[in-house]
Amino acid sequence: MQTGQDGLSHRLEALIEKLPEEKRTPLRELLLSLLEPAQKMRDHRDSLERLEEKYLVALKEDQNVVNFRPLPHKPEAIPKTQRRWSLKQPCLIEAATYGELFRMAFELHLKSARSIFLSWHDIDPGSRQKPHVLMELVSCTIFIPDIARISEFEQASILRVLRTPVDDKPLFMAGTHVPYSDLQANSAMNKELLSAISQAYLKLTKPVAQYKREGLIRYFLESLS
Repeated sequence: MQTGQDGLSHRLEALIEKLPEEKRTPLRELLLSLLEPAQKMRDHRDSLERLEEKYLVALKEDQNVVNFRPLPHKPEAIPKTQRRWSLKQPCLIEAATYGELFRMAFELHLKSARSIFLSWHDIDPGSRQKPHVLMELVSCTIFIPDIARISEFEQASILRVLRTPVDDKPLFMAGTHVPYSDLQANSAMNKELLSAISQAYLKLTKPVAQYKREGLIRYFLESLS
C-alpha cells in the first residue's frame, strides 16, 4: 500500500523529470534531504513498536511478573500549521528591482498550497511553447521575472493555459519593472495575455519585508484566492 509520503515523492519525481537535465540532480538531492529525516523517524517508530510487542509477549510468558494494565495512550499533540491558501488567480507584480519581485512571488508561494516554485527560465525552452506540457505542472507556481521579455510564441502558450477552463493548472506570477500603461503601449506585448495575467495587479511601493511586518501579505493572498 502506498503511503502519503511515497505518493508525494512519486509526484514530485514525475515533475522533476519534466525539467532540463541539468536541473534534475540538484532537485533530486534537495528532495532526498527533505524526505530522509521523515523516513528515519518512521523506521525508528516501527522499531519501537516491534520492541514493545516483544516486551508484552515476554510479560505474558513470565508468570512471576505482574502484568499491570497499560496506561491509557496519550495522543500526540498535533503541531499547529499555518493556513495554506488555495491560490488560483494569476497576478502581475510591479516592482523597481528583480529582488523585490522575486521576494514577493516566493513569499506568496510559500503561503500557498502549491509544492513547487519554478522560474520561467528553469523550464525547457521547447516546453515553454507547448501549453499541454505547461498544463502538467499543476502543483507549480511559475514565476516570470519580466513579462515583457518573453517571446511571442511563449506569450501565446501562456495565454492558452490561462484560458483553459479547468481548476487544476499551474499558477502564473509575472513581474514587470515598468507601469501597466507602458506594457499596454508595448507593441511586442500580447494585450490579451496582459489582460488575463493581470487579474490581480500588485504594485510594490515599499520593500516586501515591510509588507510582511505590517501584515499586508494576507490581503494579497486574498486577492489571488
